[in-house]
Amino acid sequence: MPPSYVAYEKGSAIVRMMEHFLTRQVFKKGLNIYLSKNKFKAATPSNLYDALQEAVDMKVSNIMETWDSNKGFPIITVTRDYKTRSLTITQKSRFNESARWIVPINFAFSSNTAIDFSKTISDFWLTKRSVEINRNFPTDGWLLVNKQQTGRKELPWDIPLQLGEYIKQERDYIALAAFCNALDSYVLINEEIHYQHQKAKDSVVFQNHTLINAIDSEASEFDLQK
Repeated sequence: MPPSYVAYEKGSAIVRMMEHFLTRQVFKKGLNIYLSKNKFKAATPSNLYDALQEAVDMKVSNIMETWDSNKGFPIITVTRDYKTRSLTITQKSRFNESARWIVPINFAFSSNTAIDFSKTISDFWLTKRSVEINRNFPTDGWLLVNKQQTGRKELPWDIPLQLGEYIKQERDYIALAAFCNALDSYVLINEEIHYQHQKAKDSVVFQNHTLINAIDSEASEFDLQK
């Protein structure tokens, strides 16, 4: 049984994710149905999922049961193939190799001049361990996955480090503040036990990175987060 704060944080995170992939209008409609049907009595997560299904033509329970039954969050890796113009998206669990989630994936490319960051519905549903998406994606500029951080997913260390290479050139406070807040959240997600036994200099992430010369030879990956 996880500590209560973990349950509350995970619960609020996946509810926010639902609001975004359903859209706020549909989510509010589903909540009204849920509150009307379950007033003055105890309710379960399945009651909420059933109410949301009435508001939208989507099997909400099939999606959300993978989130409330699996421990933790999925670790999502997105690999961009510049030759085939495709994306390969994989998921894994830190705790259970057989765990699978149904994950809403949204993304944006810098080459799209009409990017709408308020549109956070799913562009693709990840239902398998790994899948390749062939949509002739652009190869120039950056790729952003998980707009507005609407899905709670864990990212490997190389992503914030690569963003750090860019962000040092940034002069806009909003962008800098968003990066710092996101990095703080990332650090909190990854517990000490995940990093304390591996020396930072032995990590693949740091082997070819400019930070390598500034790292103490005995420092663990967790030490770098403190």
